[in-house]
Amino acid sequence: MGDKNLTLKLIDAHEAAMSVARAVPTGYGMGKSGWVTLPLDGDLPPLAILCDWIDESYRLIAPKKLIAELDSRLSSTGRTTSETRVRSTGATRPRR
Repeated sequence: MGDKNLTLKLIDAHEAAMSVARAVPTGYGMGKSGWVTLPLDGDLPPLAILCDWIDESYRLIAPKKLIAELDSRLSSTGRTTSETRVRSTGATRPRR
């Protein structure tokens, strides 16, 4: 995250993120691998959707051990990691 941009690696929500005004594939060839740069000074989707995108990005790049710890903490609070990501992507497939 920079002063004016947010860069995320996305697969499920990639198309939705690219539909944000002034969103661009991340430079240095990273856009080919699903990285998207979003301007923070423009029209952004609701915070809940941004949080879903940040969660997806983290899960794509974080070590499996840290993802397991996150899932453990979520399950102890009653949240489920098998919810569908309808609000952020329009997809109906389960979260990973």
